Amino acid sequence: MKILRRASTSVRRRIAWIAGAALLILLGGAVLEVGVDRAFLQGLLATFIGAVLGFLVALYIDRHQQAEEAEDQRRRDFAAADLRRERDAAAAEMQRALDAEAEQRARDREAAAAKTRRVTVLTLLREELGRIPEQMLHRQPRDYAPTDRLVDVFWRSLSSSGELRWIEDLELLRSIATAYDLVAVEADLERRWQQARSVGPPGTVVTEPSIANDLRAHDRDTWRAACAAYKAVDAALIADGVEAGAEIFCPP
Repeated sequence: MKILRRASTSVRRRIAWIAGAALLILLGGAVLEVGVDRAFLQGLLATFIGAVLGFLVALYIDRHQQAEEAEDQRRRDFAAADLRRERDAAAAEMQRALDAEAEQRARDREAAAAKTRRVTVLTLLREELGRIPEQMLHRQPRDYAPTDRLVDVFWRSLSSSGELRWIEDLELLRSIATAYDLVAVEADLERRWQQARSVGPPGTVVTEPSIANDLRAHDRDTWRAACAAYKAVDAALIADGVEAGAEIFCPP
């Protein structure tokens, strides 16, 4: 459309110039044909002035029309540019929304994966801690070295593999670590007690009573710490939607 408008304007301009040239040629021919007298020259001058004025008016109208068309085109260009900016802004906003949605989905996946790993770690620790209170219940007389050894296999494995990083609750982790520290001491004392009782010659067996006394002094702390850690782990698992663990017997 823009090319057609420019073509029509150029055609109108050529027509105006051709008409003016034709008028001058006709007037010149008329002069040669009729001869020159005063009345004719006056009429010729009036005709020429009218033709010139008409030509100038035609040029003015043409330029005015060109200016209007240019202004219309400028407004259309501005409108098209505004429309493009609006479309670009809408596309950018949509892309930002899509990016934000993708980031949220990634965060949700990471949170779900972290929760799954945390539940797995805590479930293993709860299972291991849950056996300790009952074991401690049967150790109170301390008349003999127990055969059901206290273990911290899961705790040591998870610690060495770095899986404890999924427990983000530092207070919960502190409670678990305290319980396992006492369990490790208890297990070492029981091992030494068994070794002392198994030795026949005098000299080594004399250490057995002192080890048994250490165990008696240590039992309650280990028992209480295991109970506290078990309950803390159980509460954390319940908060993550896992079924509560078994009831345990804790010291008064």
